[in-house]
Order: sequence, then structure tokens, then C-alpha cells
Amino acid sequence: MTTVLPQQNPLVSRQSVPSEELAGPPFISDNGDVAVPFAVRIPGSGTTPDTRAVELIVVDASSAAAKWSTNLQLPEWAQKAFGDLTVKVVGGHSDIVLVQVSRSDFNEATAYAVNLRTRRSLWQKNVAATAVVGSTVTVLEGDDSDRHLKALDLATGEQAWADPEGATYVRAATAGPNLLQYSGRQHTQGRYFAKFLDARTGKVLNDIDNISDITCTYDGKSVTVCSGDFKNYSDDKRVFAVDATTGKQLWQLPDAAANRIAPTITAVWNGRAYGTAQRRAIALDARTGADANVSPGLAPGLVNGYTGLTMEEDGTVTAHPATS
Repeated sequence: MTTVLPQQNPLVSRQSVPSEELAGPPFISDNGDVAVPFAVRIPGSGTTPDTRAVELIVVDASSAAAKWSTNLQLPEWAQKAFGDLTVKVVGGHSDIVLVQVSRSDFNEATAYAVNLRTRRSLWQKNVAATAVVGSTVTVLEGDDSDRHLKALDLATGEQAWADPEGATYVRAATAGPNLLQYSGRQHTQGRYFAKFLDARTGKVLNDIDNISDITCTYDGKSVTVCSGDFKNYSDDKRVFAVDATTGKQLWQLPDAAANRIAPTITAVWNGRAYGTAQRRAIALDARTGADANVSPGLAPGLVNGYTGLTMEEDGTVTAHPATS
């Protein structure tokens, strides 16, 4: 196990880092580089005051050895911000990583694109980036009462397309290699929606009505499994899957005709969806929704080809070997 620490004084203590920022996988470039960002304070000297920066440390994925590092200059809002700043890797593609610094309210954020192979900073913009889907960056503009979704080219920062209609309660996240999941409540019609778009063009591939608080997980293979609240005046839980390329819906639970309820999904990986139903662990075939294992014994919160991680009520994390 290797711990990567900043060379400069960290602005955020390890105890205050939000746990949800650590839950996603790191970005590994085509060259085998892993980017690790930190918010740091660079000491001043004489009449030169202290300054804040993002220290980006690049580590070799195979050896865990630090290869190089650079400081990314923070904008004025971040230099003067009170409280902790959130710094994270949003995602990446090929050799380009997207790093973001933001405040918790997401109304102030700055994104940086860095080429890890050439060690060059490509662009910096005061935007709130939500995902990197293929070579496209999705960003949200506006405030909580009126968000607009736009897409930028990862390499240049230039706008690729934009959704002309504003929305509230907006979420946008990766749903496949080039599939974007975009959800919220539209202003004009007042309806809750979950759209699946081609991230390269903004074309809507599927538009599902009356669902909110949606979260989707790509299985790394061909399917994306989503959960949300079905807005039918009873706020029933709803679980469904879409094809990770076309966005076409494959199945949905609950299914009254088949006497099946909607489970709580905890993880999705390589053709399997894991979760719980009636306080029992279950596993589904991610592509068909059929019960693949009615008593797997555990419902991992994170899983890959080697290990499944579970968290007990007392906070203990346990690793279990993955099986086929």
C-alpha cells in the first residue's frame, strides 16, 4: 500500500476530506499515469504573501512511484475562499485528466485540463464540471434555480454543444463510454426527466418521464443500471437498466405482473448488479434484470474483477475475493 502526500502544506486536513469524493476510481492514462491532486498553501517570503494552489502529483500506476508534479494556479475566488476547498479528479480520457477545485455549494468551481504525457496544462475555466464522457466534459452553468447543461471538448475547452432549456435538481454523470445520463426537472413543462444522451453530439437517445433523484452505474462492459424515485404521487423506488451504447431501456423493477419488487442497488460490475431486497443480499443479471443469485451472502458497495468491499454498521470495511 502506498500513500501519496503533497510536498506543500495541505489546505484540507485528511479528517475533513468528504468521503464521497474518495469513492470513485482514479483516472489512469494510456501511459500508465495516475493523477493525484491536493489543495495546498505555498509559503510566501518577505513581502510576498502565501498563495494557494492545486498541487498535481503524477504517479506511475505499476510501481506507485511519484514521477513528477506541478502547481496549478488557483483563481481569485479560491485564493480568498473561507473554509475547505474540494479538489478532485473529475475524469479523463487518453492522456488528458480533468481536475476541479470547488466549494461545497458548487456555485464556484474551476476546472483544469492537463496532458499527463506532455506535462502541459491545456486550459483552465471557471466552470462546474460534472463528468468526463469519452473526450467530452459536461459542465453545469447557473445556480440551483436554473441550471444549464453544456459540453466542452476535453482537449481544447471549446464548447461542443449545449442544452437550451434550463432545469433544477440537475444531475449529469457518465453512463457508458460515450453515454451521458442527465436528469432534473424542466422549467417549461415542470416534469421530472431522465435523459440519456450521446455525449459527443448532445443527441437525446432516450427520455424517461417522471423519475427523480436518479443515480446510474456503468458495469464496465455493456449495461448501465439506474435507481430513482418514480414520481407517480407515491414516490415508489424504481430500478432499471439501459444499454450503455444506445441508451435503450432493457428492463425495469418493480414488475407487478411478475410479482417482483425493486431492490436497493449497491454496486454494478461486469454484467452483475448487487444489492439488497427485503434485507437480504441479492445479485441480478445486469442485462436482463433476472435474479442471478438469490442468496449471494453479501451486497458489496464497491466491486471489481478481484475484490468486493462491504461496510458494516460499525464502519468496518471488509474485502472479499471476487468470483465469477
